[in-house]
Order: sequence, then C-alpha cells, then structure tokens
Amino acid sequence: ALTVLFHDYFPLCPSWNLIGSDGAYCNLPAAATCQACYQQLTAKPEGSPPTIANWRSRWGGILHSADKVIVFSQDSRNHVLQIYPGVGVKIDTVPHAPEKLPRPVRRPNKTTGRLTVGVLGDTGYPKGAKVLRALAEATSDALSFVVIGELDPAFHSPKVNVHGSYQRSEISELAEFYSIDCWLFPSVWPETFSYSVRECLATELPVIGFDLGAQAEILNASEYGQTFPLETQLTAIHFRDIVNNNLIGRSKSHYDKG
Repeated sequence: ALTVLFHDYFPLCPSWNLIGSDGAYCNLPAAATCQACYQQLTAKPEGSPPTIANWRSRWGGILHSADKVIVFSQDSRNHVLQIYPGVGVKIDTVPHAPEKLPRPVRRPNKTTGRLTVGVLGDTGYPKGAKVLRALAEATSDALSFVVIGELDPAFHSPKVNVHGSYQRSEISELAEFYSIDCWLFPSVWPETFSYSVRECLATELPVIGFDLGAQAEILNASEYGQTFPLETQLTAIHFRDIVNNNLIGRSKSHYDKG
C-alpha cells in the first residue's frame, strides 16, 4: 500500500514551500507564469524535467496510484486539489496531535515602555527572518524582539535578541523570563501544519501572523490569534493595539492592509 504525506509541497513544485524565484509566495499562478518561475528556480534536483507540467505529470502518476493521500490542514488540501483535482477522493485531512502544549503564562505588567515580541522556533527566510529584521529595524523604539530558537545569520540584527536552542518544556518559562507581551509568527509560506503556532497560542498571549496556510487556519480560529494580509507592512501600532485589547472578544475580521 502506498500513502503519500504532504509535509511540504514538493509534489507541486521543486520549491517545496511555494516561494518563487522572486522570493515571494507564488499562490500557484497560471501555467505560463508558473513555467517562467520554474525555469529560474535554482533549487531544482539534478535531472528535473524541463517543464513544471512534466514535473507535475510525474508526481501526478504517483498520487493517482497511491492508496491514500494525507494532508495535515484544510489549506493543504486546497493547495493539493488546485493542482491535482482528481485525487480528492483519496485525501484524508489528519491534523497532528501535539503531545503536550505549554501552560498559560503570566502576562507582563507593563503600562509604558517597549513591548517585547517573541518569535518561537528556528527562523530562516521562509519562516520570516527578513520580515523580522525589517520590522525590528523600523520599530526599535517601540518594540523589542527575542527569537526563542536560532535565527539565520544572514538576517541577524542588533535589534533582535536570539536565545538559541530550547526545549518545548521551557517555552512558558522563557516567555516569562523575557517578559514577552505577544508572539509574532512571521512565516511567509503556507505551512502545512504548525506546532509552533499552537504552542504560542497555548501560552494565552496574543499571536500575530499572516493570513495564509495552516497557520492562518489555527490563528483565525483562536481568540488569541490575529492575521494580516501577507503584503501588510506591520508597525508597532498593530502590536500595541492587539496587546492592549488582548484579542479576547475581538471580531475575527482582518485588519485593512496597511
């Protein structure tokens, strides 16, 4: 029996996170645009077929011959069906079940001064390292940042404190140690599932992310989550407003692009 699991989008494109040759999420464009991007990708495996249509034809044969296709979010299901509509009858959506989530944390008692924004997990370009650096550089008088995890050295900034490696059992204690007011999940690709978002939400601090992927599904379903369009230029005002309102009882409508 053959089961295909979608932990990423490699069967859709050799850019497994759907970040195109221009460095942005592609949103699975029309064929001509997709082919132009495919030709420019530098991460194609050796021996890749000449066209994205050939690539998908080969993977489509595997998916259609599989007994089962498993995805871990509704958003992933939608992505797969956009390219392979014929495999819908084989798809099961089975979210992971995290074994243990962090406890709620004690909120910092801040009435003035900078807010502290936490970023949980190792952070490279797809996880939003460029977004984080730009935001830190632009808002350093109003916000401070700490990465609980590692940060790609290419995006290091004196405005961002990097804690380094951590254990999941330490998340709540570290949030309190650094007096984190809220979390930012700056990933710029549509995650297929996200343990980190669930861990952030479990602390019962506000969590901010972009409106795409599995991360948006869970953020939009939580009273502690808030999403913004991917093109939004986040500012300190967004964070201060969300922290002051604590998200509880807020509507789930998104902020306007800004």
